[in-house]
Amino acid sequence: MKSLLLSVLLCLLSANCFGYYMAQQGRWLSRDPIGEKGGKNLYAMVDNDAVNRLDYLGLFDKSIADNGIVTIKVKNCEIVILDGHGSKKTPHVFTFPEGTCAAGGFLGCYPGTTNDTIPEDNRVPGAPTDKEPRADIKGSKLWSERKKIIEGAEEKAKMICRDPKKCCENIIITVTDTVPNPAWYDIISTPPKEDVVFKYDCEKGKLNRVSGPSDYYNF
Repeated sequence: MKSLLLSVLLCLLSANCFGYYMAQQGRWLSRDPIGEKGGKNLYAMVDNDAVNRLDYLGLFDKSIADNGIVTIKVKNCEIVILDGHGSKKTPHVFTFPEGTCAAGGFLGCYPGTTNDTIPEDNRVPGAPTDKEPRADIKGSKLWSERKKIIEGAEEKAKMICRDPKKCCENIIITVTDTVPNPAWYDIISTPPKEDVVFKYDCEKGKLNRVSGPSDYYNF
């Protein structure tokens, strides 16, 4: 009987690193890990638009349009790094709440078309621009750029922690992919990666890796 109840529960709930999602209700079972900073509804799921938008970690809100444009809705106390393919004609989009307690950056082709549109107060320091030499996407220089943008995200996390408003106790740094699904495998050389999550503790001043593939963004 216990095993049956457990099976039913697992069917109803989808677990991730930061909460449980109940598909039948279209909401998170657990509270938003950043509380009211993510909005007044502590149990909301991507503004009730789960068909077109993603939030499978229970953190930022991510949507991917048919033309490949990725829109990232970053919450306070979050830094999101978007890694993958970019386009000069259709740059990716970051949106942020008011203030300086959230940030984002893009690493990929034509990065400046995305990064240059991010408000300076919300931009990850060191995020590449179109004016900088591009790394070989299959070479070791790409990993150098990835390391640089994570270092920039950590620097930004420290800046958020020092904010006089004391808006955050911890900063979640997430690396997410631009590739929407396996149907794109024939277009790119590698399939989309599982998100990598870091947590910066303001009190301890320390960045810890929370989850993600061991061979991805592991320096």
